[in-house]
Parts: sequence; structure tokens; C-alpha cells
Amino acid sequence: MDLKARNIQVCLCNPNITVMTKLIDSGLAEEIGEKYIFVSTQDAVQSCLLEIESISDEEKPSLHEE
Repeated sequence: MDLKARNIQVCLCNPNITVMTKLIDSGLAEEIGEKYIFVSTQDAVQSCLLEIESISDEEKPSLHEE
């Protein structure tokens, strides 16, 4: 199942060094994207909420559109 095709983004929170090493060695860390690997759950939630907010703002019609 291709998550990107379904607009699903995987985020990781606080992976330990063993997990990070395996993610990097396998290329999965690059596939997930560095900006989606977080030190804390709080950082992940905050980042995801900001991203959702920015997506919602992009979908809002402009006041100048007719």
C-alpha cells in the first residue's frame, strides 16, 4: 500500500539509536523525511497541527475571489 498516494504521512517520535540506525541504513528515514522524525511527541503534534493549519489556510478561498 502506497501511503503517499493516499496522502498519508508517517511521523516518528523519539526513535532510539538502534531504530534510527536501521532507518538510515535502510533508506526509510530518507523516505519518511527528516522533518517528520521528532525528538518528542509534543514536537511531533505541534508540527503536525501547524502543517494541518497551513493546508487548511491554503484551501480557504481568497476574499478577493469572485
